[in-house]
Amino acid sequence: MALSRLPEPFLVCEQILDCIGAIALGITQAQSLNTILNTAVEEVRKILQTDRVLIYRFQSDGSGVVVVESVDVNWTSILNQTLDDSCFANHWAEAYNSSQFRAIEDIYTCEIQPCYLEFLAQLQVRANLIVPILANPPMPQSNRQNPLWGLLIAHHCSSDRSWQPLEVKLLQQVAMQVAIGFATTQRAIAIGQTQAVDSWHTEAIQRQEVQAKLQASQEFLHSIYEGAANSIFVVDVLPSGEFRFAGLNPAHEQLTGLRRQDIVGKSPEQVLPSTAAAAVSANYARCVEAGTTISYEECLPFQGKEAWWLTTLTPLRDAQSRIYQLTGTSINITDRKQAEEKLTRQKEFLRNVIDTNPNLIFVKDWEGRFTLVNQALANMYCTTVEGLTGKTDTDFNSNPAEVEHYLHDDRQVMNSLQSKFIPEETLTSRTGEVHYLQTLKKPLISPDGKARYVLVTATDITDRKRAEQERDREVAAKHRLFEQIEQQNQTLEAKVRERTAQLSIANEQLQQEVRERKRIEEALRESEQQFRQIFQDASIGMALTDFHTHQFIQVNPAWCRLLGYSASEIVSLTFDQITHPDDLPQDLYYLEQRDQGKLDSYRLEKRYFKKNGELIWANLTVTVLREQEGLPKFTLAMIEDITERKQAEELIQASLLEKETLLKEIHHRVKNNLQIISSLLRLQSRQIKDQWTLELFKESQNRVQAMALIHEKLYQSSNLAQIDFQEYITTLVEHLCRSYDIHQPAITIKINVKPVPLPIDTAIPCGLIINELVSNSLKYAFPGNQGGEICVNLQFKASPLNAPVHREQFILTISDNGRGLPEDLDFRNTRSLGLQLVCRLAKQIGGSLELSRSQGTEFKLIFAL
Repeated sequence: MALSRLPEPFLVCEQILDCIGAIALGITQAQSLNTILNTAVEEVRKILQTDRVLIYRFQSDGSGVVVVESVDVNWTSILNQTLDDSCFANHWAEAYNSSQFRAIEDIYTCEIQPCYLEFLAQLQVRANLIVPILANPPMPQSNRQNPLWGLLIAHHCSSDRSWQPLEVKLLQQVAMQVAIGFATTQRAIAIGQTQAVDSWHTEAIQRQEVQAKLQASQEFLHSIYEGAANSIFVVDVLPSGEFRFAGLNPAHEQLTGLRRQDIVGKSPEQVLPSTAAAAVSANYARCVEAGTTISYEECLPFQGKEAWWLTTLTPLRDAQSRIYQLTGTSINITDRKQAEEKLTRQKEFLRNVIDTNPNLIFVKDWEGRFTLVNQALANMYCTTVEGLTGKTDTDFNSNPAEVEHYLHDDRQVMNSLQSKFIPEETLTSRTGEVHYLQTLKKPLISPDGKARYVLVTATDITDRKRAEQERDREVAAKHRLFEQIEQQNQTLEAKVRERTAQLSIANEQLQQEVRERKRIEEALRESEQQFRQIFQDASIGMALTDFHTHQFIQVNPAWCRLLGYSASEIVSLTFDQITHPDDLPQDLYYLEQRDQGKLDSYRLEKRYFKKNGELIWANLTVTVLREQEGLPKFTLAMIEDITERKQAEELIQASLLEKETLLKEIHHRVKNNLQIISSLLRLQSRQIKDQWTLELFKESQNRVQAMALIHEKLYQSSNLAQIDFQEYITTLVEHLCRSYDIHQPAITIKINVKPVPLPIDTAIPCGLIINELVSNSLKYAFPGNQGGEICVNLQFKASPLNAPVHREQFILTISDNGRGLPEDLDFRNTRSLGLQLVCRLAKQIGGSLELSRSQGTEFKLIFAL
């Protein structure tokens, strides 16, 4: 197969000779086969600088065992493992028997059988080089069939690799030496101790053959040294630590322009510019200090221009293990460096493109590991691009169900080779924050037709999703609010119709007046919108004035008609000459605000003097007109005659005052009528001898008095819809004490009521409830002149978060520390008229009533407004 010549470190001739020499020495010294094989794999891995070298020996059943291995510590050892490659017999057995080799640069891009790809992937192999080991060393001009003994294999695991021709030759030479060692060992075993003399003779002949082959190898390597296309050089290491060039091949002369006779025996400082010489000497010293082969890239000037070189240095040691010489190879990688720089710029451009994209872009493998991510995903997971690469969703997502769902979808896309669109899914960060995504997943298909990665692009739709949720909540809240308003309106209308027909008539008249006023205001707004469309034909007065001098520049006919001046007369006047003196301070205040840039427009109502001295009311609207540069230049003033509207407003105010007086009179008369009923009950009770009946009359009288007190407070209040409940309760309790003739100082009345204004629909039921419960306490809680305490409290209650914001909740508590109600008494199911009335009134205002017997008796009413 054709081998790629991508730039890789060139093998040094002396290293190859050392390797082959070490193997040959083991054979000549009759070392064990295992020692020879271990020497071979160790030396080959050191020269190739690869991750694993092994010898694979075939068994009789076609399988094989890894008999020796040299492997880097970062990779798994497979020594002594039996490996069965199902593809071997069908595809490569015959080729290896014919001494053919096999080189694979990248198992994922080369065309190999799927079964072989899976086999190599299990061994962590990315690139490999295989040469056969025959049972007998090949002899020149021999047609004898040579059985296959095993394979010499080099594995490169960390990345792909382009194998060089000289690397193939090295493995073939080593395989030949191994075959010789195996044959020698086999012959020694076969001959046995009884044929030792013949064995030594045979071994001597074999040694001669080995020496001849070694000489041929040396000549072969020398021809490569002289004919190599890449630069090869030798540097002497002096005892003083200085360096002298000792030799270079013809390719070095051609590539650098330096001749061998001009540099041999000279130091780098004598050949190169000072900066380059210092860098070269530093690398030589680094190789000596490391004591092993090093590779590096350097930029050196030759033939008037700089070029990039990939240089490999190998130290050579003498018998005392002292480094006396360095051998090096250099490959011109200028084109590669330029290509790498271009590729780096392209990668940076691609990284900037995906990182500046607001959408999430990432690639994941079969195990769910991120191999490519952009900044948007890293931000969502509260980490960096580097911190996310190589990790999985499990490391950052706090929702295991989501992680399992992602992995299922990814593998489904890779198996089906079909894209998948997900309209909506969630992503939870490690902090618990939930994001909504709209996702598209596409398989990345390899040349072999399989997908091992999935490309994911996702749009963050969290803001849209939350906006939809917020909109749904607002719609539901508005719906509930409308239902509550409708329910309250229906209840209010029913109560108004029940209580007074006169208020209904008055309300209808008031609504008619409000509709009429809205109609007038709507007509005015429509007129204003029409008047803005044109200046000269407008029916409202419009004037253009200078922003800085306030001088009139132009007025329309409507302005002239309103004030009775001609256009020329208006232009000669100032605004303060036609303004009522009482309105001038307000006018000057707005002008000052406008001149300071705080206002661009304003509106006010003011009075103007007409030419005939008559006074009119006008609605003035002022707007600043600016130039293209944004500087103010003119002021547009518009006036509308509102004299009739002002007069209408005065009439409406008078009408409202008249209706307020009427409502006060109604409340006063209702209060008087209730007082008459109370008096009639009191007169009638004087003729009743039965005590129980007399108590019923007194209770009825107190209830009527409680309602009369409400109307009395209303007509005495400035607000006809609400009363001061604090003052009302105080007066009501005092009346009850007088009614039941409570003079004993042992009974204390405590009233703790917030100054809360209550509407009449709530105040009357609450007053009757207080009347019933306080009356019960006064009559039954403290028998036999027993002392005690009666408390009336009205407090605000904290509203729950989901309660409508316009409703306030209250707690009305009536309690005493007397003997309490019987334990078996159910106050909601009793024949007592008072407790029945309390329960019905609580239900009427939509409240909840609770009873506590822990310390006397305590009724708690919770209701809302």
